[in-house]
Amino acid sequence: MHYLLSFSPTALPPLFSFSFYYVLWEPMGDGKRVISLADSHVVLWDLQESSTKATISSSATLEGKGQLKFTSGKWSPHHNCTQLATANDTAIRGWDLRSMSQIYCIENAHGQLVRDLDFNPNKQYYLASCGDDCKVKFWDVRHTNEPVKTLEEHSH
Repeated sequence: MHYLLSFSPTALPPLFSFSFYYVLWEPMGDGKRVISLADSHVVLWDLQESSTKATISSSATLEGKGQLKFTSGKWSPHHNCTQLATANDTAIRGWDLRSMSQIYCIENAHGQLVRDLDFNPNKQYYLASCGDDCKVKFWDVRHTNEPVKTLEEHSH
């Protein structure tokens, strides 16, 4: 089945100025929920069975100084799939999808741009990240003041 992602004009600022960077399927469940990261917006979509259109369930906007854009995101397979981690510039942010509010922020997680991140499927609070600083860092999202471990094996 093909889906058309359509925005409600009152839900978000004008759509056609957005650039979609990531689409993330819900890791568990029936495949009816998708998250998209568009510039500085997190959008939770509901894929309705009886329609070929998707509707917005909820959304949030990344706020701060400058032109903020997401560079990566991952849906946590833990906590009943209610959490999302995103990267923008050198920061990593956690989101509660039920309230679309930020639940943690790791400012300066990397010395340069955070390129990717992922949750450990076996440890619910562990997150790995990598950045343009050639480091891989492992985080416990309950204690974000410093990484649990840092790997610096690679350099250019």
